Amino acid sequence: MDAISIAVLSGVLIFSIKSGIGCGLASLKNREIVTVAFTYFLLSLFMGFLIGKIPFTFTKEILSLGVAMHALMAILLILLGLYTIRNWHKGCDVTRKSFLVMAVPCPACLAATFLASSILSSVTGIDGLRIGLWVGTTFVLGISITAFTTRKFRKPSTLGSAMIFLGLFYLLSIILIPAYLKLRGGENMDFISVLTSIILVISNSMLYPTLIGLILLTGYSFMVIGEFLSEYSRKAGENPHSDMVAKFEDKARKIYNDEVALEKLLQDFEINLMKRLEKPRIFSKIGPMLGLMGTLVPLGPALLGLTTGNIKQLAENLVIAFTTTVVGLLIGMICYTVTMVRQRWYAKDISDAAFIAENLNRR
Repeated sequence: MDAISIAVLSGVLIFSIKSGIGCGLASLKNREIVTVAFTYFLLSLFMGFLIGKIPFTFTKEILSLGVAMHALMAILLILLGLYTIRNWHKGCDVTRKSFLVMAVPCPACLAATFLASSILSSVTGIDGLRIGLWVGTTFVLGISITAFTTRKFRKPSTLGSAMIFLGLFYLLSIILIPAYLKLRGGENMDFISVLTSIILVISNSMLYPTLIGLILLTGYSFMVIGEFLSEYSRKAGENPHSDMVAKFEDKARKIYNDEVALEKLLQDFEINLMKRLEKPRIFSKIGPMLGLMGTLVPLGPALLGLTTGNIKQLAENLVIAFTTTVVGLLIGMICYTVTMVRQRWYAKDISDAAFIAENLNRR
């Protein structure tokens, strides 16, 4: 078996290990795991049958959607991983459904496997069905061995964590790998240059997530302003007491003769108010941080443009640097102001709730 065959089967093996981990950590029976493995075997034979019958252009069109498909798979893995963990903490096991996002093949991955198998067939002259048999056998062995090996770690929360990890890995690979290949440009690099280029790639790849984060936080800041003005209008009305204090009083009157339950109700009331302050308080710090990142990241390309005399590149990156600083400071200013005012309001609400609870205790 030559190097090309080993490379193709190694890629298939990695693909099968991912599916095997999903099957092994899910609440599946042995025959269900074997069914998944042999489904891949039959699918591989079918791909082997199609080798030479489907033009390369069709496969390349599917591969051109690879980044979008991988991004979609990454988002699905993260969301379903969180969904699996959350439902497990509620006493519900949803792994028989959520594992499918790890076990079901991605169209782009299948297209890449088919393209690699087709190239292997054209280079070596091996029949397509024989290659399909090799690929299918690799799938069966990889999925079966991985699934039965990881079954001793089987737990819904473990599957959820694995899905989140793979989702984040997919997202990072989408950002880092193309950027690194573009930066390296196929030139030979020493160890220090490789480390430097990796750091530079990580820094440059953070620009788009930073800009997206600033846009999302800007939208959130305007939502916070709307909620703040609505809350202010209610407090400035005839009834200065907040709706939350009124709800607390209604619940407290039903259990006023139970001192322990009343104390627990008061503590929960305080925790809920502090929870309402968490997001704007956190984003009041994250906003300027993202603004600073958006300022520093473009400075590297801007300096490179300056050294090469590319004034356009210098100007474009400086515009990004300055505007992200302003947006980050705006987000921090809005969230910080709302947090400080709400903190005073909620301190008064807690005082009012404690006063109500004390009066009900004296009855």
